[in-house]
Amino acid sequence: MSSFRFKLGKQQQSLAPSQVVERQKAINAISDFQLINVGPNAINAPAGPFKGFFIDADSLKIILSDPTFTGISFWIGKHLDHPGTTDKVLSIYFTGAKPNPAAPPQFDNPGDVYEYVNPCPTACGNLV
Repeated sequence: MSSFRFKLGKQQQSLAPSQVVERQKAINAISDFQLINVGPNAINAPAGPFKGFFIDADSLKIILSDPTFTGISFWIGKHLDHPGTTDKVLSIYFTGAKPNPAAPPQFDNPGDVYEYVNPCPTACGNLV
């Protein structure tokens, strides 16, 4: 699998593309996170211990329809129902990304920012 290249200021920067991993290795890695995400320091979704997110195809298609984007940036942030609290309730925020010729940062993130407010649980898949 080859990496893609983009110009970063006066330097060329290579980033490895995402890669397919063996299903069982992914299941093990996710299960390992769930084993350590317990107790008073656990990270939660609104409905219980955080496990992951489902991202709808429509928002991804809208973002990727911009030909200047080379990928999508994701951030983990506080759930919008829990601002300014110490609650460890998370949401995911994402937007299109394109190389920033005046890096750092490596990417510009213009355009709409999406939030997914229904993480797993309850919007769960069957990987784990």
